[in-house]
Amino acid sequence: MCTQPRRISAITVSERVAAERGEPLGDAVGYTIRLESKGSGQSAVMFCTNGVLLRMLTGGSDLRDVTHVIVDEIHERDKYVWSVCCVLVWYMGGHMCAHTHRYTYYVQPIS
Repeated sequence: MCTQPRRISAITVSERVAAERGEPLGDAVGYTIRLESKGSGQSAVMFCTNGVLLRMLTGGSDLRDVTHVIVDEIHERDKYVWSVCCVLVWYMGGHMCAHTHRYTYYVQPIS
């Protein structure tokens, strides 16, 4: 799962990655934006907007098949980016240190 700050970015980056891999868009590479999705549960790489990822994280979507989350263009700091980061840290079992104001987390080993 790779986020992009805007809908057009998610679409164009997914098209470019699919073209560079020599595959049609929607097979191994896809995208999900509000009201539109191209891809399947079998897609290896999915691009989405920050808002879509936030909705997935807070809406109880089953994210067991997601192994990596890349938050791209985080420096743009839109209204969803901070919420996405906070929820991701919470999912990883993290907390904010009161003294350093930095997030720390501990990932449990897979057993």
